[in-house]
Amino acid sequence: MGRHGAAAACALLTGNVLSLNHYMPALETLTNAKAKFERIGNRLGAAQCMQSIGDTLRMLDRNDDALSNLERAKTEFETIGNRMGAAQCMRSIGATLRMLDRYDDALSNLEQAKAEFETIGNRLGAAQCMQSIGDTLRMLHRYDDALSNLEQAKAGFETIGDRMGAAQCMRSIGDTLRMLDRYDDALSNLEQAKAGSETIGNRLGAAQCMQSIGDTLCMLDRYDDALSNLEQAKAEFEAIGDRLGAAQCMQSIGDTLRMLHRYDDALSNLEQAKADFERIGDRMGAARCIQSIGDTLRMLDRYDDALSNLEQAKAGFETIGDRLGAAGCMQRIGDTLYMLDRYDDALSNLEEATTEFETIGTRLGVAQCMQSIGDTLRMLRRYDDALSNLEQAKADFELIGHRLGIADCGRQSLAIYEEIGVASLTEECHGVLEELQSRTSSSNV
Repeated sequence: MGRHGAAAACALLTGNVLSLNHYMPALETLTNAKAKFERIGNRLGAAQCMQSIGDTLRMLDRNDDALSNLERAKTEFETIGNRMGAAQCMRSIGATLRMLDRYDDALSNLEQAKAEFETIGNRLGAAQCMQSIGDTLRMLHRYDDALSNLEQAKAGFETIGDRMGAAQCMRSIGDTLRMLDRYDDALSNLEQAKAGSETIGNRLGAAQCMQSIGDTLCMLDRYDDALSNLEQAKAEFEAIGDRLGAAQCMQSIGDTLRMLHRYDDALSNLEQAKADFERIGDRMGAARCIQSIGDTLRMLDRYDDALSNLEQAKAGFETIGDRLGAAGCMQRIGDTLYMLDRYDDALSNLEEATTEFETIGTRLGVAQCMQSIGDTLRMLRRYDDALSNLEQAKADFELIGHRLGIADCGRQSLAIYEEIGVASLTEECHGVLEELQSRTSSSNV
């Protein structure tokens, strides 16, 4: 290999080790190694450096730069006949496209990479592709397909003894189960994944698990426990230089603080998270923050400002093809219009959101919309329709174990029965008064 080749290989190895947690030093080391390989005419070494640089840039959320390096590396691997390197680049390109919300392109690259790994007998590469395919399908709200791929990937990792891969799959399975409102199952997988990550010293994996555990606890109304996990995860992301993870935690902390009625603190976290998402080019993260800011402004009775943010968030979600995010905004817009006594407009948005949630398969969203529709129909004095929607919503909340939703539906139904009783008494009183007036008029004649 020679002295210069050995030095370059050593630098490449050092860069790859650093890239596990220390991204900027890794980037500098890999760039230097690439230059050394190019000087001695080692095209394979230079291509491997470009590949590792692309992977490291992805961890720094510099996704466009990552794509550029990965595509160049893939072309170089193909030119020199290195099928393994080309397949690895396709897999990384797919993962990067997912971060850019280009899900169909991501799936195409990942499926190709998986097929190539299987052809050359690389079980690790095939399992990693299945994992990424599962993660991408989750973003497309194809949760059953996502779970199937993730379970297969987990089994593949376990077969070859890859504990880190198995732990990552368990975390992704937990995140997918949370989207299916199976919160207890989600927590079980996430706790196992966190323990597995800690056992092998994977700080990033453990932090991601803490973040997901926090988000799941929030769905179970365990807000203090959620905050504890999210703050720990945020501190760990900051320590290892993961800006995306830290921004996601800030957003979740803001959402949790809102549930605790700490609205000013919530807004502060959400505005900061939004700015961070915009800096790193994460359009989905920015849209989610704008949506959460709208939710918080609604709690502060700033309805016009809330509507403005929610409309902006809905447009952002539609631009990147996130149907679930757009449906969530329609639901919130409906709830805000209700507060402005614009009941017909509220119903229109809520019914549209319900249809979209049903299509996607999100039971919690459907239940929440039906609950809001029931409350809106009550304001329009359409009591039978209102009760029907609330009973359906309550049944759905019971199926997913959402205690707050069950209690709210019961309270709203009771209010309707009380209103019906008062209305009946009022009508009866009006009837008596009319009869008395009629008798009085007759006797006067």
